[in-house]
Formats: sequence, structure tokens, C-alpha cells
Amino acid sequence: PRPDGRMPPMVVHVGRDTRSHSPALCALVVSAARAMGATVIDHGEVSTPMLHHFVMHANGHRLPCLIPQRINESGYYEVMAMSYAALLRTRGSGGGAGRRRTTRRLVIDGACGIGAPKVDRFRRIFARLGSEGGTSGLPLLHTVNFPGEGPLNENCGGEYVQKQRLPPRVYSAAPPGGLDKSYMCSFDGDADRIVFHYEDGGGRFNLLDGDKIAVLVSSFVQEEINHVDPTGSSVRCGV
Repeated sequence: PRPDGRMPPMVVHVGRDTRSHSPALCALVVSAARAMGATVIDHGEVSTPMLHHFVMHANGHRLPCLIPQRINESGYYEVMAMSYAALLRTRGSGGGAGRRRTTRRLVIDGACGIGAPKVDRFRRIFARLGSEGGTSGLPLLHTVNFPGEGPLNENCGGEYVQKQRLPPRVYSAAPPGGLDKSYMCSFDGDADRIVFHYEDGGGRFNLLDGDKIAVLVSSFVQEEINHVDPTGSSVRCGV
């Protein structure tokens, strides 16, 4: 409440996924929020991380000063893609013996949900940035299991893969030469969870659980620190 006891204006951000009941449920939420005097911003079909981004950026006073305020969908892609490209550029262009340079194609299982078309836009953005030059190592993305290609989360998606310890069913048509499953990840239906997995040379399925992913992230951070401070005199990373 304000000092005078009044409540500040309420703004509610609403988004939905591709489930058949989502439009009706969203309409109920919008009606209830407006009945309580709130201003509603309906973002349509978006992933859960995108909705989180909109809410955070709508509260600009809470953003770190280095992050530009971008409340809409195009702003989400701009902030995320450009930040990732900037991170890649920290690798530098010289020296760096032993630093990873190879870019592999990542196959993304979209669970036949909203994450598939949203992440596929990053594929186009990274392709454009790569053609412009200046940023090496941008990921090559290949998305499968789009909405309408199969039942949402049925025998695919992050939750299925993690709980069943099985590879996802690929509903999308296979590309010429077949689908390389040696480097894959799976979203859940609203794209706020992800697991990585791969098929080894013997055709065996391997799941990288959260602990393994944490180690991979920590290893990446350590690699970046070593590049900036090779002697380890200023910054140390403990895992």
C-alpha cells in the first residue's frame, strides 16, 4: 500500500501455451483480473520463461543497470540472443590453446508444445548473426516435435525423458540422411524445464541429469575464468 493507504495500480501479465483448454482458461484469468481492477497485458502464446522475462522487465527498477529494458517478445529474443553472442565473444580471437572451437548441431525436442516454435526463432537469429560475422561458435539448432505434429508431452519432452529414462519419440519428419541423436535436449510442454541426452556410438541412450549439467556449467565458468586469469591469482572457482 501507498502511504495514503491506497493500493498501487495493478498490472497482470498473462500468457498461455498450446493446450486446447488454454484460451478458455486464459479468458477466465483475464476476466477475474479485470474485475479486481487490474490492467491486463495478454502476451498470447508464449513459453513460461518468456512470461517471466516480461514480468521482470515490466519492473524496470529491479533490473540490473547493464540489462536493457525490453518488455515485448522481440525484446526477449534481442536480450537473450545478444547476451549469448556477447558471452561467446569473450573467448577472444587469439591464443586460447585448447579452447573449444567446434560447433555441433543440437537437436531440440520441443515436446509438441510452445517451446518448439519459440526456440526455433533463435535458430534464425543465430544464423543471421553468423552471416554478419564477428561472433564464432554460435550454436546450430534443429528443432523437432512442433505443436500439431504429435500429442503434447506424449512419449516426448523433458519430463518423459527424465522420468522414463528413455529417448523421446520424434514426430517430425526425419531430415535427409536421418536425425543425428548424438547431441540432444528435451523441453517440457511450456519450455521451463530442460534435460540433455545423447545416443552413443553403440546406439545406447544416455541421460545427463541435473547434477551432470551443473558440472558442465561449472566447467564452462572455470574455462572462462582461466582464460581471463590464467594464473588463478584473482578469481577462483570451486565445484
